[in-house]
Amino acid sequence: MRVAVVADSHFDEGSRFAECIRLHEEIEDWVRHERPDLVCHAGDIFEGTSTPRSRWAMAGWLQDVPRRVRW
Repeated sequence: MRVAVVADSHFDEGSRFAECIRLHEEIEDWVRHERPDLVCHAGDIFEGTSTPRSRWAMAGWLQDVPRRVRW
């Protein structure tokens, strides 16, 4: 079994937010290409108190990974 582990996302609207989103898009592309059996996020999703925008960004990523990857 191949497991992809993602951690320490630290979505923070006030600090390098666009870079964080771009990096997660790259992770999504990697998952699509490598097709692991399981993708697990190990924590530290937000940096401090989350904002609605940072929560939407992470929620979108969590929905996109399984939707766009065909196992």
